[in-house]
Amino acid sequence: MNRPTSLLTLLTLSAALAQTAALAAVGAITCKGPVGQYDRQRRARGKPAKVASVALGRKLLSLGFAVVTSGVRYDEAFESKRKIAPQNQQLPC
Repeated sequence: MNRPTSLLTLLTLSAALAQTAALAAVGAITCKGPVGQYDRQRRARGKPAKVASVALGRKLLSLGFAVVTSGVRYDEAFESKRKIAPQNQQLPC
């Protein structure tokens, strides 16, 4: 039987997840692969260091979630088949 989750429990889990993502981002900043490159690109665009590390933490969480839910091993050379708009081009409304 599942117990309803309290708001306090959700907030505690959310804080722990945010802290874990931040620690992973700090470790990944020095990485020479695509994860470190992601952070360097954000900083080169003029983003403050904290904003860039939060974006990197979110990216790491989404990568981890994708790996866990898909069951496919992480591949650093993976290229998405989805079409993504260039960064300088706006999407139509």
